[in-house]
Amino acid sequence: RIKPTSSSQPRIGILMGCTPDSATGELCQLGANLWQCYAQQHGYHFIFDSNPFPAHPRKFRFQGGTPKGLSRALDAEFGEEAVDFLLAEPYALELGSDGATFKWWQRWYAARRHLPAFDVLLVVDPDTAVFPSCMGTELPTALELPRSSDVEDLPGVITRDPRDGEDLNGGVFALTGSPWGLLFLDLLLARSRWPIDVAGGG
Repeated sequence: RIKPTSSSQPRIGILMGCTPDSATGELCQLGANLWQCYAQQHGYHFIFDSNPFPAHPRKFRFQGGTPKGLSRALDAEFGEEAVDFLLAEPYALELGSDGATFKWWQRWYAARRHLPAFDVLLVVDPDTAVFPSCMGTELPTALELPRSSDVEDLPGVITRDPRDGEDLNGGVFALTGSPWGLLFLDLLLARSRWPIDVAGGG
């Protein structure tokens, strides 16, 4: 782990993931410029990740077989054999759709690569931006993070609550380098191996 530059300032990164095909498009370029401006103003690291998304997603935690006792750990009401789908190729690979390419999962694979280098990593979509009146607000203040240098004291995942009748939107997510943040990403990426109608588009 890369330690913060001082005892009072966490190491903060802002990550925007675009696929190789979309990275040079107007939307990704505009979004990257806006977030880069915010990052530079506050001394944060800005990461524009355009690595190819995996055609066949990899699992970080469940490689080598489904862990014994997984269904019990998930408090699931089914037997151990019912979680074998975590090892199977998803049905979406047989479909001619965006879901078959898993391109919307690219940002989460990028987050898993970069998170170990930071105490806080803000994952943003290119169609999001900082409201002008908030440009001067530091990220820890906006997220109401505790004034502590110990990453263990930070919550694992920070996002806004969905409104009534609305699903959770992944356009802006804050992850921390705490064990809970890393566990969240590992479990989320394991979900990318589920059937697309269960896993979602990422």
